[in-house]
Amino acid sequence: MTKLNKQHFIKDYFFSIVILFIIFVIILNPTKYTLSTAKGISVWATVVLPSLLPFFFLTKILITFRSVHKMSSIFAYGTKKLYNCPNISSYIFFMSIISGYPVGAKLISEFYKNKIIDNGEAHRLISFCSTSGPMFIIGSIGASLFLDKTAGIIIFLSHVLSSLLNGLVYRRYKFEKTKTSPILIKDSILLLNECMYNTIISVLTVGGFIAISFTIIEILLDLNLLYPIERLINFVLSPFNITPGTAISEGLIEVTRGCVDLSSLCLKPIYYIPITTGLVSFGGLSIHLQSFTFLQECDIKYKFFFLTKLTHLIISVLVSLILYFIIY
Repeated sequence: MTKLNKQHFIKDYFFSIVILFIIFVIILNPTKYTLSTAKGISVWATVVLPSLLPFFFLTKILITFRSVHKMSSIFAYGTKKLYNCPNISSYIFFMSIISGYPVGAKLISEFYKNKIIDNGEAHRLISFCSTSGPMFIIGSIGASLFLDKTAGIIIFLSHVLSSLLNGLVYRRYKFEKTKTSPILIKDSILLLNECMYNTIISVLTVGGFIAISFTIIEILLDLNLLYPIERLINFVLSPFNITPGTAISEGLIEVTRGCVDLSSLCLKPIYYIPITTGLVSFGGLSIHLQSFTFLQECDIKYKFFFLTKLTHLIISVLVSLILYFIIY
């Protein structure tokens, strides 16, 4: 067995043990974890599905017919000059900030598969086209959770501005380019059927990750496996007399749940605005899995995607603090 094969064997063996352990824990208390999964499915069905389904379907049609080139030409100079990306990057960015996760990753994957962008452009695009949307940030987080629409606006602006700044960090990153070529347009009826099929598979994939993430969080809480992270976060933030460790650690796995718990702590805006902005910009494990399902088709490594989200987190926190003192 070669060294590389041995490493893969160890990773697979370890992963299998972890999965078997999770199954064992679920068997011990199936009712509780079934309810956790059902809660995740409910969040997906009532919040995520209605917003993602039409966007996924309609953008798939636009991409296949290559209509987005004309729509994006007006921003061609800016995107090429600032981010070293093609015309359609502006379309992907605007769709990402309107629709939210994981639309940006999905669109990048679709453009790549249709040979409209190459591998290097896909890498640069993901650094600033992986964002949440205004409905979730301003509506769900700002107005509903924190009862503060102004805070929601600050978080959204910080999130979007930091994504644009984050793209500048990676504009000179170079990757192996793949040859692009035009695709043939299929029969309209066949095209619509394929678009709908791909859309259904995509939204079901997203729903599956959300449901599983809710269950995983419940298991980690029951086993106190998040406790070390909670203690570390609380220790770092102890000079500010706040203890958001549990909410942040949950948010690193599933953003919505972390924001819900954060809103229950009654923190001052100076604290919950940058924390929430950081969580939304990082995305959490659930968003990472949803996005990477599409991005791996572009031959983008997870460690690169993780790096882009980490820098996005850092920049967004700094931007949110600046905007807080200007706007709030």
